[in-house]
Amino acid sequence: MKFVLLFVCSAALSSVSYSQATSSVQKESTVDAGFQEYCKKNALSIIEVSPEKAGVKLNGELTQSTVANPTYLDYNITLKENEAQYFSIKGSNKVIKVESLYRLRMGYNQKKS
Repeated sequence: MKFVLLFVCSAALSSVSYSQATSSVQKESTVDAGFQEYCKKNALSIIEVSPEKAGVKLNGELTQSTVANPTYLDYNITLKENEAQYFSIKGSNKVIKVESLYRLRMGYNQKKS
């Protein structure tokens, strides 16, 4: 009796974790193409560094892109969920600011409504 109960519980748990994993993959594969375009256009901004902002934590240093309107993809940057990223541009007093996915979603949803 204990063996049967253990087997049933084990089977139930494995089906739950399988369905959760399947659900997660489905969510990731159904990304809104409009949101992807919005991110390409709005994730980056170039700002001049003033002495007051000199304390901003930089995530690294990048070389200025030769592309006319570069996106985060041109710089090989991965967007982070809850963290804006700042990269200095080599040889200048400018910084590339990369918005977080959270802020981009907020802007995209406001644009849609």
